[in-house]
Amino acid sequence: MNILFIHGRKQNNILPNTLRFNLLQSLKKGLSNMDLSLPYKTSFKMPYYGDKLHFYSSNLKCINSNFKTDKNHIDFLSFCRNILSDLSLQNDIIVNSNIKSGLNFANLDHFTLKIIDKNIPAALKISLFYFMKDVYLYLFHTGVKTEIDNIIRNDLDSSISIIIGHSLGSIIAYNILRNSVHCNSIPLLITLGSPLGFKVVKNEFFPLKHPRQIIAWHNIMNSNDILSSISLTHDNFPVTPPINNHKIDIKTLKDLDPHSAYNYLYSTTVCQLISNLSV
Repeated sequence: MNILFIHGRKQNNILPNTLRFNLLQSLKKGLSNMDLSLPYKTSFKMPYYGDKLHFYSSNLKCINSNFKTDKNHIDFLSFCRNILSDLSLQNDIIVNSNIKSGLNFANLDHFTLKIIDKNIPAALKISLFYFMKDVYLYLFHTGVKTEIDNIIRNDLDSSISIIIGHSLGSIIAYNILRNSVHCNSIPLLITLGSPLGFKVVKNEFFPLKHPRQIIAWHNIMNSNDILSSISLTHDNFPVTPPINNHKIDIKTLKDLDPHSAYNYLYSTTVCQLISNLSV
């Protein structure tokens, strides 16, 4: 079995081998809790783009003049408003519409989201901002997208049997697969904490289509993870064959937020899907 894991954002300043080891250990721990294990000689590849994304995200003024967009692309302020609007519909969030105007890639770090909800801790408000910033950067900056996609493609070969994409990694996985000329079938795609269901995100992939090389696609949503609250049901993400959605209550590992990849890999649903394929 050969697994390709595409990590999400906020993985900078971590040694790639350390991140890969920790992710694999979470999966193994979850399997062990179910008296299961990975097949002998399982390969767990994890192409690393964390520092590359962080460099661009932290040096927006350097790339602002080279920002590739066309007249149909949404500006960042509208992008944020659309994300927050979708979240408010799903999670009873009250969004203050008096968001600072004149927002652009030159002054992003001075922007503060005004989200009012007693159930959302301050740390998540900050996380939401940086999440939207990095997703926008990947979707609309051609150079950033190309560099990250090339890093992933280097490990995408005919031996891969499972692709797992977490958070931004699920967007990257979908973008690469839907445009890939890679013809070998891949039995399983698992998306974890995926933001693909947001209107402003999926609009960038119209017409939506099921990647032709993927046999089965399972989307896992943690009921406590606000960023995965918009499902990829056929009504919302109409592809054929339809995506299998699993909304579950993940038992969190100590000191980890509900969106953490470690929590998802530790979950019984993900472990069972992987185990089923190895039988």
